[in-house]
Amino acid sequence: MSRADAWGCAARIEGQARRLRGAVLVNVMARVSGTIDTARRRDLQREQTRARVLDSAEAHFAARGFDGASVSAIAREAGAPVPLIIYHFATKDGLWRAAVSRVHERVQARLAAELAALDGLTGRAFYKGAIKAHLRTLAAEPVYMRLVFQEAMQDSERLDWLVETWQGPMSRDIADLVAAAQDEGVMGPGDPMHLKFVLSGALTLPMTLAPEYRRMTGRDPLGEAEMEAHIETCLALLFTPGP
Repeated sequence: MSRADAWGCAARIEGQARRLRGAVLVNVMARVSGTIDTARRRDLQREQTRARVLDSAEAHFAARGFDGASVSAIAREAGAPVPLIIYHFATKDGLWRAAVSRVHERVQARLAAELAALDGLTGRAFYKGAIKAHLRTLAAEPVYMRLVFQEAMQDSERLDWLVETWQGPMSRDIADLVAAAQDEGVMGPGDPMHLKFVLSGALTLPMTLAPEYRRMTGRDPLGEAEMEAHIETCLALLFTPGP
């Protein structure tokens, strides 16, 4: 074999090797990509299943309370087996806490947006706007107040956790706003935390007793116009007259 033939043979072999390496690389990349896509699909399915379970849990715990809610009923409504719920949340208590936390995270996000719109306001306009922001936020998430009502009717470790983690800080924020408004003379006298309960109680009863409210008034207490009018009525109970 001449030197030229040898070089040609070597070039052909190297070309075949490059093509083989390329094919192997393509196959490997395809398998890796397929594995990643499969993992992503599984992650998405897990997230979707978890969201359905929490949607169902919110509704059941808000309507029936912790003791009255059934994990099997929550699972059926969510289209998920009970063992999968146990896998995600460990216990019924864990499921309840996850449901409450998710609702309150929505509450916090909306409240932040409502309060951001008050930038630049002072005096009566600020305090009225800030308290209205809290009331609007709670009105937009009636399931949260129903969850609180269900748990707050009796002492429990869950109530301790709820007050310490979520409800307590929000209640203290509202009471602090009431105290500051009193200091500026735009709200009447009274214990700030007591007045906070007056406000939240007045606000939330039409939401928690929505079926009765509809029967008595013929109106939807969760409708935007009805809720705005109700919020203004609640504020008028406590704020002193003024522009």
